[in-house]
Amino acid sequence: MATLVVGAGQGIGYEFVNNFIRKYPGRKIIAVSRNIKNLMELEKKSNFLSVFKCDITSVNDLKNLRKNLIQNKIKITYLINFAGILIKKNWEKLSQEDFFEIYNTNVYAPFNLIRTIS
Repeated sequence: MATLVVGAGQGIGYEFVNNFIRKYPGRKIIAVSRNIKNLMELEKKSNFLSVFKCDITSVNDLKNLRKNLIQNKIKITYLINFAGILIKKNWEKLSQEDFFEIYNTNVYAPFNLIRTIS
């Protein structure tokens, strides 16, 4: 039984993982992020934290995540997603590429993540 936290490398996701390992020692948590530098320091503090580098917009990264979870016999019970992007532009200045990037990260990627770990 493990909790998978996506977008855990910084901000709210990082703080969630940091608080989780202190409040619930002994519960398995998997932290996933494109940038794992901060998470590697946390991993040293807990035997129950595993860190995986993964860009959830990448199908190959998701396949590798699934492979790692299976190899390590990790069963995901809970998924918490903090990964997402916001492009701060006025509506009329958003390009089609901007909109695609937002939609890909905030809609398609979580859908593919859920399918991958199910």
